[in-house]
Amino acid sequence: MPETWRALERECAQCRECALCQTRHSVVFGTGNPQAEVLLVGEAPGANEDEQGIPFVGKAGMLLDDMLAIIGLDRTKVYIANIVKCRPPNNRDPMNVEQDACIGYLRRQMALIRPKILVCLGRIAAIRRYMPDCAITTDLIAGFSGETAEEHEATLSLMREVGYESAFMFKYSERPGTFAQRHMPDDVPDAVKSARLTEIIALQGELSLASNRRDVGREFEVLAESVSHKRDDQLAGRTSQNKVVVFDRRDWRPGDYVRVRITGCTPVTLIGEPIDNR
Repeated sequence: MPETWRALERECAQCRECALCQTRHSVVFGTGNPQAEVLLVGEAPGANEDEQGIPFVGKAGMLLDDMLAIIGLDRTKVYIANIVKCRPPNNRDPMNVEQDACIGYLRRQMALIRPKILVCLGRIAAIRRYMPDCAITTDLIAGFSGETAEEHEATLSLMREVGYESAFMFKYSERPGTFAQRHMPDDVPDAVKSARLTEIIALQGELSLASNRRDVGREFEVLAESVSHKRDDQLAGRTSQNKVVVFDRRDWRPGDYVRVRITGCTPVTLIGEPIDNR
């Protein structure tokens, strides 16, 4: 390949445009044939990719290789890259600010490769399109080490884009003996962290309520777990999306599966009525 390709790869390997450079093991530039007519683009590297510096390895890579083989292709006939070149911590979804920092590298790769076919492998978009009943949840940390106001806004933007059904939300804090304590100082003022966490919780409440409202009028098979903590004549259970449903107890017991029609909701609970006669 021309020197421009090698120069781009060297430049990308030294990138420090976002906080992911602090936690990465490898910059995952891409793999395959830079002169290929087919370009496959994923979202971000995972743990295996971060260790090996190659996109789509492990189980995901095996699945991709099998799918390519079905149509008579392999990695020598395509090029594989990601939007984000460094692994987000704990394999979380990449934030907009991280995508913005990396998108220039992908655009320059595309300009050099000039593919005839571009295949997007985004997980969130695929889930929303092909598995509409699948719930997407996440963990969110407010005031992560070095977090800027822009990065906080990017977190809120990502939440709106994905539309998480629920989330565990916390303020950043160091834990004794951890990598974070040694390398990621707790440098965001506590008042700022608290304010950002309040915004995150409020937005997630809106998203959860919107998600639950979409379930009103639908029917679900609910696994009864326990007697409701508010009323002895009701049971609390969960749908296959892990949403809590409260419904009339009748003769059902914890452990029973009950067909329930959703009649109302709060941001955290679905309210339903049993359809089964019992």
